[in-house]
Amino acid sequence: MWPRMDGLRVLELGTPGEVRIELTELTLSGAKTATAGLPALDYDAEGEAVERVGERLVLVDDSGVRAGEVEVTRVELVPFGEVGWEFAQAEGEGYTSVAHWRETHRRYWEGQGCTVRDDTTVVCSGSASRTSRPDPRTRSFSFGPWALFVLGGCLSWLLGELPSLMSLEVLDVRASTGTYLSERCS
Repeated sequence: MWPRMDGLRVLELGTPGEVRIELTELTLSGAKTATAGLPALDYDAEGEAVERVGERLVLVDDSGVRAGEVEVTRVELVPFGEVGWEFAQAEGEGYTSVAHWRETHRRYWEGQGCTVRDDTTVVCSGSASRTSRPDPRTRSFSFGPWALFVLGGCLSWLLGELPSLMSLEVLDVRASTGTYLSERCS
């Protein structure tokens, strides 16, 4: 069974490591708008149904952390030998021809233990509506009414105490000379 996050199925692209990192980044950038799977390997073995148009999936990165969401825009069951150039291009992985796409996918799936023939069914799904993880350099915070009340109270206290804080004496210890200097802060 595929993992779930916030009630949505999780989409883990490729195999863990460099492949998953690359495919996730391609998806988040918008270069990858399609992906392929085998019913026997990716669905039946996991006890999962094929995606449906309109379904939202949580895209996770190599460490299993939410990277974004994709919305499924199309799903087709196509014989391996009939997957077309348009779909191969939409995978966004730099294939130079349909033959290149087939060679790469055949090698990948056979490495996963699945024999692929021209009549093997492939799930070809397309996606859109990517939302990416927030940029840590532009984090925003929202405060609820309670937090604003507490913050306002602290600010009010600070403003009320400011005159007395300004009259505190500061003791400056001059270690090098052994002398002490006392100054008034007002």
